[in-house]
Amino acid sequence: MTYRKPAERPASAQATGGKPKILVIDDHEMVRNELKRILEDGGKYAVELAFDGVDGLLKFQPGKFDVVLCDRSMPGKKGDEVIPEIKRMDPKQKVIMLSLDVEQLLPQQKKSIGADMYMDKADMGALLPALEQLVKQKN
Repeated sequence: MTYRKPAERPASAQATGGKPKILVIDDHEMVRNELKRILEDGGKYAVELAFDGVDGLLKFQPGKFDVVLCDRSMPGKKGDEVIPEIKRMDPKQKVIMLSLDVEQLLPQQKKSIGADMYMDKADMGALLPALEQLVKQKN
């Protein structure tokens, strides 16, 4: 399935001098809202939420987000499918896959998915440093 591709690449907030923009794709409302609260705390990040993989792909535009956080296990389009599609639309897009079973992913699975980082949802303490690292790499 092909998703809309903008004619012009919008600048991310970071590139325009604003807060880095993060797209959170997760089917659990409580997880989405908690991630939004954590990331927006202190005014460090601007966050947009997507309730599943298809919604995330519809909201994604190349150059619009500094980092995409994507859950692996979702109904419909799973993170394993969403992340490669995002990378096809924008190979330079920084993406973190979130999962409760991240340690079970084999190296060849990680390579085919193509995320820049894989993080355990149970270890949210590592999320902010990882985001900072990816935002710096992008810019």
